Amino acid sequence: MDLCYLAEGRFDAFWELILSPWDFAAGWIIIEKAGGVMSSVGGKPLSLARGSVMSANSPHMLEAISALIT
Repeated sequence: MDLCYLAEGRFDAFWELILSPWDFAAGWIIIEKAGGVMSSVGGKPLSLARGSVMSANSPHMLEAISALIT
């Protein structure tokens, strides 16, 4: 639901530690269709594997959140 709120514009960024793919896969599609971006924490490309994710409404915001949490 948090990823849907991000896509809608209620949030500017989101991050979570240790999610399974089924926790974020649908949100990943929704975020990208809305113009947002997602990656793993640390800036590596996101994959459908268990791990940490971060997402934002723009690449600039994703860089800013990454600097804060890594």
